[in-house]
Amino acid sequence: MNDKLPKHAKANRFLFDDTPTFDQAKVPGYMQQLEIDTLPANQAFFIEPAAEQSWKSDMPAIIVNKKTNGLYLDGTTEVDADQHKPTSPLGQVGIMRVEAIGPDGKTVSFFVADLRFIENHELSVVDDLDDAPDDSEDFNSWVEYKNELREVVAFIAPIPGTEASKKGIVPASYYGPEKYYGALDDLRQQGDKILTKSVRRQRQSLKLAKAAANEESDTETVQPEEKKPEKAEPKKPSLAVVFSSGQ
Repeated sequence: MNDKLPKHAKANRFLFDDTPTFDQAKVPGYMQQLEIDTLPANQAFFIEPAAEQSWKSDMPAIIVNKKTNGLYLDGTTEVDADQHKPTSPLGQVGIMRVEAIGPDGKTVSFFVADLRFIENHELSVVDDLDDAPDDSEDFNSWVEYKNELREVVAFIAPIPGTEASKKGIVPASYYGPEKYYGALDDLRQQGDKILTKSVRRQRQSLKLAKAAANEESDTETVQPEEKKPEKAEPKKPSLAVVFSSGQ
């Protein structure tokens, strides 16, 4: 321990003894705003699709290239930490950044997606993604945007015409090379877990609401039936009157 530390450091000397220290004051990644490019590996996040039709406007986080039918993510899209475990995945697209060791021994990352929780025709289709603009300013913006796109190498999509199970899970197919199916399994299981909890909460809420309604019905007061007034019977002469009349 350096005895020449400032007084305030000596007063909190335990901080230097018991906690890790770093030579540079650099904010760690887990303290910063998340983007799709910086998502924690192998953790599912859920984002909402949006309907934009041109790369010139504010693009949604996930798009379909009309010419190739390929699925792409905007790597610079901000993601909230609570999108990791939403209350329900319905109406959202599950995405996951996966890290793996490449053939050269280096770590590589890729993206997979789960499309089971959105309705048909909800994904934004961009038809001019591969058409380079003539205007130089637009061209630079186009190149910048293309560089920010991340291809989804494999995804899960619902099978048309099928119905969900009692747990709310719909039958689905895998799209993409088989080598990514393990990552899709992981993403699917995370989505199923969140959906199952959501369905369970909904059913529990319905049960509580039904029980409360029944209890309220049982405690309602019933108006008593009106009774007809009884006819007054004629008074009988008392014994005292009879005896007095016989004297």
